[in-house]
Amino acid sequence: MPLRPPEVDGYVFWTRNAGPFLAALSEVADTGVPFVVQFTVTGYPRALDAATIPPERAIAQIASLVRAFGAGRVVWRYDPIVCSDLTPAEWHLATFARLAGALEGLVDEVVVSWLQVYRKTRRNLDLAARASGFVWEDPPADAKRALLSRLAELAAARG
Repeated sequence: MPLRPPEVDGYVFWTRNAGPFLAALSEVADTGVPFVVQFTVTGYPRALDAATIPPERAIAQIASLVRAFGAGRVVWRYDPIVCSDLTPAEWHLATFARLAGALEGLVDEVVVSWLQVYRKTRRNLDLAARASGFVWEDPPADAKRALLSRLAELAAARG
């Protein structure tokens, strides 16, 4: 039996690729139950994120979601933030600014968070770093706060 009101107040979906899920979202919309899609778009190099669709494709999907279901249905997720020699703070600033510009008018909320370095995360990043020849780091708290502050300014400037 499908979940419907009054058992469900709403749905939150997390994705990095909504393509395979678009038909199902139409079915969800038809139930009248509100939903939001938290869509991760980071633009990371393949060495860090080999399975994610390119940002241009993700942004096109976000635009399709907004056209189909209305404003406020998509939240951009720029997470986790991973610092490496491939993605230093300057890279994040430039990439975030480019993505925020492309998403301007489509989303009005962005969720940003730092990588949580658990044992499995460390192991996987270490393996990827060795395989692809990069170095990653978990920056100190003050560096994290400084980058988050600058990202917040960029986001605010793009609405």
